[in-house]
Amino acid sequence: MNEKNIQRLEETILFVRNLAHGVHPVTLEPVMGDTLLNEPDMIRQLYTVVEILEAYRFFLAKKGRAARVPYAYRSLPPFEYTRDLPVTQFAAVLNQDVDTERMKKLPYTRITKWLEENGFLETIQDPRTGGNSKVATPAGCEIGIYMENRISARGPYQVVMYGRKAQEFLVEHLDEISVEKAEAEER
Repeated sequence: MNEKNIQRLEETILFVRNLAHGVHPVTLEPVMGDTLLNEPDMIRQLYTVVEILEAYRFFLAKKGRAARVPYAYRSLPPFEYTRDLPVTQFAAVLNQDVDTERMKKLPYTRITKWLEENGFLETIQDPRTGGNSKVATPAGCEIGIYMENRISARGPYQVVMYGRKAQEFLVEHLDEISVEKAEAEER
């Protein structure tokens, strides 16, 4: 079973589990009213389907046929903004609920690479250190990326920060970011 099919299996499990919980699998809103999805027998059958699919996933993993699926944001709890963060901490927030036995984490480097490829960040040579640094472009500033000045024992430096607008923008594009990651790994 290839990685794409494994990811489809994970998405199917989530889809059916949401139905069993009485939640619309696309809108994530409760299913209300007198519908087939609220019938006790239907709910029991949906839970049985989830159990069978999970057993199949376990069987594949045990037999060594299943690799961990690529990062799939939609299968995790919804993102909630807390405060402005650098990309490493933002990626840690996105990855905090990842079951690493089943899913790969999204590395922060994939986020910064995608931002560079799409013109929101650029790499410049730091005149003070001679090393390379990432900085927000005007397009990056428009989506809520900004530079924050800090001071360490070695002197002043800048950190690329992601405000609420930038974090929400990235969450909206996570499918695109993580798909590119998966495609690059297949090459």
